[in-house]
Amino acid sequence: MIDDTFLLTICGLGASVLLTIAFGIWKRSKGKTSIFAQDDSLEDVGLSVLSAAFPSRATTEDFHTVLRPPWGLRIGGPILAALMLIYVDLTPLTDSLGWALPEGALLFKLGIGAVLTYATAMLLFVQRVAYDRREIRSYGIDPRAQTRQLSGLTGIEMHPKRPALVLSFADQPHLYIPKYLSERERFITEMKAIAAQNALVAPNHDQSLRYRMGL
Repeated sequence: MIDDTFLLTICGLGASVLLTIAFGIWKRSKGKTSIFAQDDSLEDVGLSVLSAAFPSRATTEDFHTVLRPPWGLRIGGPILAALMLIYVDLTPLTDSLGWALPEGALLFKLGIGAVLTYATAMLLFVQRVAYDRREIRSYGIDPRAQTRQLSGLTGIEMHPKRPALVLSFADQPHLYIPKYLSERERFITEMKAIAAQNALVAPNHDQSLRYRMGL
């Protein structure tokens, strides 16, 4: 029995190593702007695969391009959350927190359910990003819609802890937008192009200002 357990442990570790290596190679092969490019865990990959399975197309709103979470995520995400609430036993967790009441696990599930219900409503009906060459608006990450002028955009990167993309600006606060967007590759490419253009234009503005001031 001990030998069998040891063998299974070794096989599990070996499979994990091989899977990690294969995952790294596969992710790099997708390219820097791929929907999988910034995924660092199996959970991220699963959500990206779910998003890619049933994509949604960009639409227009007030002459802005509008990107929403893919249908795979908007439908599959709530289903997975509901299954987790139904089948996951939270009693060990509530016991460790000192909730000895028999209904402790139920109350805990109701609280989580309320949060997931709110997140699902935001995911289905609110979350979107609207942008053109001048400005970008994000809905559904912060309590209120956030608007930034793209003339100050300096870069875009993945948030290290949250499922969000972070846009950096030279003259405005950071903007957080949903990570799992339809046509994410296209969006990241366009934002990087705008940031690169801004980087080229900024030195010319500085130079002309110095020239006007006689410096």
